[in-house]
Amino acid sequence: MPKLLLVVLSLFLFYWSACSFASAQKDESINRTIENPASSSDVSEGIMTISDGHGIDSLNLGMSVESVVKNQREPSNKFSHVCRDKSILLFQWLRSEKAGNLEEGDGIFAYFRDNRLSLLSFSSPRAVTTDGITFGTPWNSLLKARPELQVYLLTRSSSEATNGTNRIYAIDTSRGVAFRSGENAVGERIVDSIEIFNVGEDFEPNACKADDQKFKPYTLDRP
Repeated sequence: MPKLLLVVLSLFLFYWSACSFASAQKDESINRTIENPASSSDVSEGIMTISDGHGIDSLNLGMSVESVVKNQREPSNKFSHVCRDKSILLFQWLRSEKAGNLEEGDGIFAYFRDNRLSLLSFSSPRAVTTDGITFGTPWNSLLKARPELQVYLLTRSSSEATNGTNRIYAIDTSRGVAFRSGENAVGERIVDSIEIFNVGEDFEPNACKADDQKFKPYTLDRP
């Protein structure tokens, strides 16, 4: 009888040790996941540094649709339309704050033409250029920081979203970047979005400028 009890006790101790080890490994895995989030390249996480003419680390011009789908989380919205016989595919990512409300801005837009990422639009306070320009930056601060920008009004771009006024952009084709003007809650002119396109190419809002839309030089008081 004592031998039988000893065998049973030994088996019990072996089983308990194995379970404890498995549990410890699981806890360790959980801790690693919490301490080292795997989505530092995810457009839904953290601060993003925008490079003119390129994009951000995980989202660059020229990437294929398949590559973006593989490396980013599922877009909040997907759209498609045809412009001048070219099909345009659009991904939009929106990020909710902890309280459940959407963050300021319209999020991040990726426009694809011929299966390649051709335009990025950042309307989020988490997306910042290397010189500190972001959604909400005062317009005068932008023009002071980048005196080389050329300011234009885009004809026939008014809509309900713009309160019936045409869009205004500050563009630098040589660096592949444009800034869209908007207004904050008290009517002050601010940077509403940062547009990244291929260096040397003509900037087309929404990756498609209609034939009857023209950029006209627009005079704004510079700081």
